[in-house]
Amino acid sequence: MIGPDTNRQAGMTLVEVTISLGLTAFIVAIFSWATRDGLDQSAGIGGAAALRERGRRTMERMKRELGLIGRIDDGLLGLELPQVFADGEAPSPLDDLGFSHDQAEIDAWVQGFDPPPVAPPGVPGPYVAPRVETTPSALREIVFRVPEDRDGDGSIFDAVTGELEWSLDLVGYLMVPDGRGGFDLVRRRVDPNGLVADELMLRGIESMTFDLQETRGVLPLEAIELHLHLVDRDARGRRQRAHLATTIRMRNSP
Repeated sequence: MIGPDTNRQAGMTLVEVTISLGLTAFIVAIFSWATRDGLDQSAGIGGAAALRERGRRTMERMKRELGLIGRIDDGLLGLELPQVFADGEAPSPLDDLGFSHDQAEIDAWVQGFDPPPVAPPGVPGPYVAPRVETTPSALREIVFRVPEDRDGDGSIFDAVTGELEWSLDLVGYLMVPDGRGGFDLVRRRVDPNGLVADELMLRGIESMTFDLQETRGVLPLEAIELHLHLVDRDARGRRQRAHLATTIRMRNSP
């Protein structure tokens, strides 16, 4: 009987080794690409989600304050408030009280404007007309007064007349340059002596639009429509955008 060939060497030939190494390298490359792509997508999703969350928190705060205001004929200003104005050009006397922009700021906003190729998804309120303001294309800011207990009796209603008491301070939501080529959203408060105080509310504002019935006829008389367009860069330097929209009912018109 002839037994197995005990002289045959175990192992792989050079061709087999080469093929094996090539397959291993190919599998490692595919795995690395898939992992890197997954991390990139996760970073992008995480960046966009974080941007929207910052915008959502800011918008909720704005909604709470704007829900407290109302339409008033302001005898001190000779204007009806709230007042919405476009392109940083506040009407007189608001322009002399710190609510207008330097024209260079507006020019910088226009020149630096880079609209997305596709309109980002919006979350419009019940009165938002379809396909309106879904891309950052306008700058309309707002100035108003808030109810305030001016006589110190614990109520925002005058003890004698029963009418709402309004703060002497004016408040506005404005876009201001951030010193880095972008814009911030600030809450500007101007007291009766003309002292201006800005509170930073949100960085990375690409566009902000307020509308009343006067600027958008489809809105009810007591409605304010607000659109915020935000822009930021994720950890890998890619631009992230978010669009938020809501409609607010003013509850304290006389």
